[in-house]
Amino acid sequence: MTETPSTAIERREQQALSPGTMSHDEINRSWRLAEALASSGAFPDPEQGKMTAALAFATMLVGHDLGISPTQALMGVHIVKGKPMVGYTLLGGFIKRTAGYDYKVVGLSEEECSIDFLIDGELAGNSTFTIEDAKKQNLVKSGGAWVTVPRNMLLARALSNGIRWFMPDATGGVAVYHEGEIETRQASSLTAGVGSGEAAGIPLPPRVEKVLARAAELG
Repeated sequence: MTETPSTAIERREQQALSPGTMSHDEINRSWRLAEALASSGAFPDPEQGKMTAALAFATMLVGHDLGISPTQALMGVHIVKGKPMVGYTLLGGFIKRTAGYDYKVVGLSEEECSIDFLIDGELAGNSTFTIEDAKKQNLVKSGGAWVTVPRNMLLARALSNGIRWFMPDATGGVAVYHEGEIETRQASSLTAGVGSGEAAGIPLPPRVEKVLARAAELG
């Protein structure tokens, strides 16, 4: 049976991510798990190399706010300069799991990616990112991913822009980014537009640092 827009809205409200406050026991359990996963060596950090318990805990906390498991977070989320960098397959999953939300890739080449974002079957907006946009942001470098797999990178950027512009609740209001965005986005003002390449979204919830500090005390 086809879901009506009103039913989809009700389901979205029920699905809405609400991080809430972690109890003392939850912090303890999460910290112990972070220590175990970090010491396993199975989840190296792309920037620091070795994963620390504090970084694992922070990543798991962001994953909790995004509605994913600790291992999903450690495999698919990397915190860079206080912001979560997320793989595009995970970004697409955030949309697909939300009632009434969908996206359609209407154009994909080595020069441009264009994606329509749909809410209850209606067009909410379009996100387009071009290789020229990438060049303006100094992302296209010899041997880099923007040269070797440009279609993948264009798809990821158009997808992450579109989520922030049209479906921020799909990630619980936490702004998510893809490779190269964080370095070129020092401000986090909200914007609208197609393929502008401007910053969009909000910084990580301040409670991350608060809970990290509490975990360090327990550590």
